[in-house]
Amino acid sequence: MGSYDNIVKIEEIRKRMEDGNIKAALSILDTMEIRKIKNMSDLSLIAEVYAQNERYEEAEKLFHKIYEKTKSRKSLYQLVDIAIKNSNVEDAQKYLDEYKRLAPKDFYKYIFQYKIDKLKGAPYEVLIDTLKTLKQTEYIEKWAYELAKTYYKAG
Repeated sequence: MGSYDNIVKIEEIRKRMEDGNIKAALSILDTMEIRKIKNMSDLSLIAEVYAQNERYEEAEKLFHKIYEKTKSRKSLYQLVDIAIKNSNVEDAQKYLDEYKRLAPKDFYKYIFQYKIDKLKGAPYEVLIDTLKTLKQTEYIEKWAYELAKTYYKAG
């Protein structure tokens, strides 16, 4: 398959994603040779298609490749998110530690830590402390509600 075919297919995948048809985007993607694609934007799109179709291992590999090249906060964010969705606690914590080093003031570190601790089955006190810190740093209604639910579950 030539590079022109890949360009056409990438644009078709982009259209399908914009339309919300992630299954069609994946079926196009499955006909491509991904290793020939070098553009980081295209690789990110492909990883996103994999992630939305719950093919987390493939998405993680691509996001890792992107992070190795760019060292961007966005790609690291995506790595943490994918590792959490894949219930890979060890990798999620490793990526989160790197994320905290790269973006120490970003409030998403608390959201990620909460999700990782919840995956680990951490006690309610730990979950509550993380959510309280998040609430003090950045008030987000969804997470304030999660804090209230966690208080309720803790008794």
